Amino acid sequence: MKILVISDTHGSLSNLKVVLEKEKDYDYLIHCGDIVGDEKYLQENIKKPIIIVAGNNDFFSDLAKEVSCKINGVKFMVTHGHRYGVYTGVSRLLYKAVATECKVVLYGHTHIPHVEDYGEVFVMNPGSLEEPRQKGRRPSYGLLYLEDDKIKGEIKYL
Repeated sequence: MKILVISDTHGSLSNLKVVLEKEKDYDYLIHCGDIVGDEKYLQENIKKPIIIVAGNNDFFSDLAKEVSCKINGVKFMVTHGHRYGVYTGVSRLLYKAVATECKVVLYGHTHIPHVEDYGEVFVMNPGSLEEPRQKGRRPSYGLLYLEDDKIKGEIKYL
């Protein structure tokens, strides 16, 4: 199973449309917040399962702030991350994931891509498609692969 992970699009569809055209063979789409009103576009145009959480800039959204779910038998936690102090690290995310038996944590907020397998928990931040902050400032997104009992992830750049 291939999961397309995006975050922090901040109301801009330009790079999102490029990614959706490029990555057509994904099975699931997850947006980690700060979508800023574009959830309707995704919900109306994507014919695959979607999870979208609210970020700190989704002021008037009815989206959940956090979602726990199972995909392909693997328990996920999807959050924007701002409520977990992710600018200073992911320890609070890891603690919550272990406490709730989540094997995968997906988050955004920092606009900096991050993929790491911590043993018990696999963590991914896809970065930002519209306002990247990492060195080189290239728009980024993530691909997550669930194969048998293995979890793999990679960051892709536009």
